[in-house]
Formats: sequence, structure tokens, C-alpha cells
Amino acid sequence: MISSMSSSALLVIDVQNGVVLHAWQREAVVERINLAIVSARSAGIPVIWVQHSEEEMPIDSDFWQIIPELVPQPEDARIDKIHGSSFKETDLAEILEVENVGHLYITGSQSENCVNATTVDALERGFRVTLISDAHTTDDESAVATINEKFLQMAGSHADLRVELLEKTLPLS
Repeated sequence: MISSMSSSALLVIDVQNGVVLHAWQREAVVERINLAIVSARSAGIPVIWVQHSEEEMPIDSDFWQIIPELVPQPEDARIDKIHGSSFKETDLAEILEVENVGHLYITGSQSENCVNATTVDALERGFRVTLISDAHTTDDESAVATINEKFLQMAGSHADLRVELLEKTLPLS
């Protein structure tokens, strides 16, 4: 049962060359994601990288690559996906089960699509979720605000969801 799993993991969703090319506040969001990664590593929290592929962004293409400012480590899990949710048709759930993960910190790109779908899917699967509200982005500032507001409203009635700024979340544990 997921609710009894005690560990946390940090998801870094779709922070790829072709995805964040025109992202709102790209540099600031990437800096905050990097801070979350450093905090996760120092706490022994696994970092899981999720990469989206599609016809315009095939696996191994330059657009598919994680941006150079973020550096996955050999011990980090990597998930390739073709759907919005990082869970759909991937081995993410199995990786989290092996790691005894019941809590997810969520960061990344495409707030209104992949971040949204993964957050909803994680909650539906019984995970506790912290959406780091200033560590996800998309091309449109209003979409980031809309997603944060949506999950803030949900958090009022959903005990397993928190929406917090990175500074309120650090250190990750």
C-alpha cells in the first residue's frame, strides 16, 4: 500500500532542450530545480528524470536531451514517456515501489500538460505529492499560475497534496 511507503523521490519532468526553449522564467525555474536536486541528493532522496518523446522530438535527438544546466547522475532513474503522465505506459510506478517511495516532489516543464497529468495521476495512485510551485514552467505564465491555483484549491480538501514554494520545501526530506 503506497500510503505506508516512507521514502520520497524528486521528479524532474521534461526539462529538455525542445520543451523549455521558450519557457516562462526559464533560468530562474532551472536554478530552483537545481537547488531541489542538490537538496534531494544531500538527503539521499532519489532523483528521477522523465523525458518526453514524440515525432518532433524523437529519442536521442538534440531537442529530446535534458538541458545542459541539469546533469543527471548515473544512479538516477530515467523514464522515457510518450504520454502526458509520467506513469502511463512507463515503469515509474515499479521504480517507486522498489525504492519504497510514497511521497513525490514534482518539478519540471509543461505545467498544464505533463506536470498536471503526473500530479493528478500520482494522487489517484495514492502518493503524497508536493508540487514545488516555483520549480515548474511552460511557455505561458498564466498556465503556470492556473495550475498552481488548481492544485492549491485541491490541497484544501486533499490531505496528500501540498503546493509550496521551493524555499518553504527545503531541505527536502
